Amino acid sequence: AWLACSIIWMNVDVLAVQENLSKKSKSGWKEVRGLLEGMTGVSWRWMPQRCGGMKIGFLWNANRVEVQQVKSLKAFNVRAQLSHGPCAGGLRPGFYAYVQSLQDPGADFHLINLHLKAGLTVLALEERQKALNRIDKTVKPFLSQDEDIVILGDLNTMGAGDNASRKSELKYVRRMVFKETPGFQDLSIAPRCSSYFRGRGRWLDHIL
Repeated sequence: AWLACSIIWMNVDVLAVQENLSKKSKSGWKEVRGLLEGMTGVSWRWMPQRCGGMKIGFLWNANRVEVQQVKSLKAFNVRAQLSHGPCAGGLRPGFYAYVQSLQDPGADFHLINLHLKAGLTVLALEERQKALNRIDKTVKPFLSQDEDIVILGDLNTMGAGDNASRKSELKYVRRMVFKETPGFQDLSIAPRCSSYFRGRGRWLDHIL
């Protein structure tokens, strides 16, 4: 009930979800959808990615937006080789959808949900950077349909175990995504944290 009320309070039409634990998620999201529909009087849809472990997914208000062409983007899983499926190596591929507003006038745009590798190691940091470096090649086929692209989710910009590398990774992400075609801006948030762990706020989630 708390989650359903929070979603209604945020007044979102489409929500990108990360860290959706698989064991009880089916019954949990069924309950959330039922509460949302009871409170709003409109239809809500939930679609998780089919990878195991911590799934990502989309939740949307079906009376306000249409979510189409949903698919996994293998390129954002840096451990998935040509012969492997998009969910290989325990990492998550990107989750793509084309969103069209049912309002008139209304927005339409490409939406990519990401949950990059967590970890306070140099290897984990390099895997996150490698994934983001694939943005331009991955979105290039979408540009002929629509140049409006939103990439968001848990980018896990936590550095490699020290405060200096955390700040460096944040700066690097902003510079990198700006250079990725067609050019992305990392939207500012206030306060500058999206995670609170062991008494410290960190900025892990981003909207590009």
